[in-house]
Amino acid sequence: MKIAMTGSSGFIGTALCEALTKKGHTIVPVVRTSFDPQSNVVRWDIHRKFIEKEKFEGCDAVIHLAGANIARKRWSKSYKQEILASRVEGTNLLCDALSGLKNPPNVLLSGSAIGVYGSVAGDQHIDENSPCGQDFLASVCQQWEKATVPAQQAGIRVVHLRTATVLSRSVCNKQGINSDFRI
Repeated sequence: MKIAMTGSSGFIGTALCEALTKKGHTIVPVVRTSFDPQSNVVRWDIHRKFIEKEKFEGCDAVIHLAGANIARKRWSKSYKQEILASRVEGTNLLCDALSGLKNPPNVLLSGSAIGVYGSVAGDQHIDENSPCGQDFLASVCQQWEKATVPAQQAGIRVVHLRTATVLSRSVCNKQGINSDFRI
């Protein structure tokens, strides 16, 4: 399959690109900067509302993982705005581009998070049918998922990937956390 991916240089994206490439898939990174216009990448700039949408033609799937790192720094008012904007504006730009294609991809796997459920206490069971939360992250996730509507309306199957905290053996080892787990 030919798969375009935003966030391909991030924590999850890097590992996913490697795994998909090993399985024989072709990855087309969606990047903010590229010095070679002939390279096998899609350039985009969320702030300028620019995306090379024609380069999505022929892609079987798009994986959308881009967004400001929520663990990078303290959540000041301005950083909260950056967290929200990086997800919602980026998803709007991407989905508007995909919805305008002659041959859109079959599926869009769009990042989201379990934060959509808000703060959950104790052993409360939650699943994709559970109600959404009311806090900041829940609001971000709800707006992020809603931004995929143009792709859905264009007939693209949209899957919201609601991840929890993602760890790696190397990060755990650096932090002194037992990394004897299997994936």
